[in-house]
Amino acid sequence: MPYTPQFSYFISSLETPVTQNSALWRQPLPLSRHFSGENAAISLRQGEYFHTLRTFLENDGCEIICRALTRRLQQNVKPQDIREIYIWLEKHGEFYHPARIEVYARDQKVSFVLNVAVSETGIETIKKEYHCLTKLNDEFSLCFLPEVYGFGEVASKGGRKIRMFLGHWFEGYNEFHVSRDPSDKRNKIQVWDDTLSRFYL
Repeated sequence: MPYTPQFSYFISSLETPVTQNSALWRQPLPLSRHFSGENAAISLRQGEYFHTLRTFLENDGCEIICRALTRRLQQNVKPQDIREIYIWLEKHGEFYHPARIEVYARDQKVSFVLNVAVSETGIETIKKEYHCLTKLNDEFSLCFLPEVYGFGEVASKGGRKIRMFLGHWFEGYNEFHVSRDPSDKRNKIQVWDDTLSRFYL
């Protein structure tokens, strides 16, 4: 039987792992940021989401994750060098449900992003985005371009088609959005620093 690392699953706002016995495991994954619960019947359960991501990472003897680690650590990494993989469900977007992947290999922790497309909008977009990022990285050596390491499609237990790609996770970066500042009712740029607090520029 091929070697597989230990997997643990987390929701970004929680410190403790999500297990198959947890109520969160059975909750529907929102298909957009405007999820009301009404489309739960066509949604994926959070446990299915985690299971599908694990399948993607384990495919072909963990080939994609080993290739990504080999590039990041600049040394040949085999499946047996990987001790643990943590999958963190970070957020729900219109296109993707990104996960932060923490890999513990050779006494180091390396973080990746796994961009996961579940909605039709995301399914239609993700392959193009992966190819654009691949092309940009082939043509330019720029530190702010995220590297991408592999693309694939996995069917969930319920038969839903899910596409995803593995990329470089940028530590310490924050999203920013145009938002209305309640203090003066003006649109400003708000930085989503969830480690400290969100603030307006």
